[in-house]
Amino acid sequence: MTKQKNILPYLLLIPFTIGLIFALTDFSKGFDTSVFHFLRENLSPALDLPLKILTTLGDPKSVIAIIVVLLLIPKVNKKVGLPAALITSTSWIINELVKIIISRPRPEFMLFEETSYSFPSGHAMNNTALYLTILFSLFSIVENKKIKTVLCVVFTVLPFLIGASRVYFGVHYLTDVISGWSLGAFVAIIGFNIYRRLLKNECH
Repeated sequence: MTKQKNILPYLLLIPFTIGLIFALTDFSKGFDTSVFHFLRENLSPALDLPLKILTTLGDPKSVIAIIVVLLLIPKVNKKVGLPAALITSTSWIINELVKIIISRPRPEFMLFEETSYSFPSGHAMNNTALYLTILFSLFSIVENKKIKTVLCVVFTVLPFLIGASRVYFGVHYLTDVISGWSLGAFVAIIGFNIYRRLLKNECH
């Protein structure tokens, strides 16, 4: 069982690797474009406002604000705020490096301007890293099973919706977002395990 648990995080690199191949070859560009047009033609325009709010929630300024708030709350600053700050910062650095290396241009059908490269989605990756880290941290504090279930739903659905909003507005290809989710989850799991081990070593 321990070996299986150790392998599981690395399975998250499979979707990222597939997306990377697609980004380098443009193999999925036609599919990604079709997904965007399907969403715009079949979903209600009423979704524009809530999805715009979600994509704004996933902006770097909003992410920083959330981390600062967590760091300022005395009861959770060390157990939640600190790991969230460290792991999300690591995710951001990795995301920026991969974007520069791959240099995938943004989709031509963007509905608002974005200047950075497209792969992988920073919104999807960094928010997945942030919210999963918050979830893992809260799980070590909260004991009530019902509350844990609610936290699990909220903190997994949020990064999913934030990433989906990027596809909806055409600022990312679907493969950018899927790769962002998978790499962000990988960073969160590995990063939190390292943080927890370092914390245990300090206590001893």
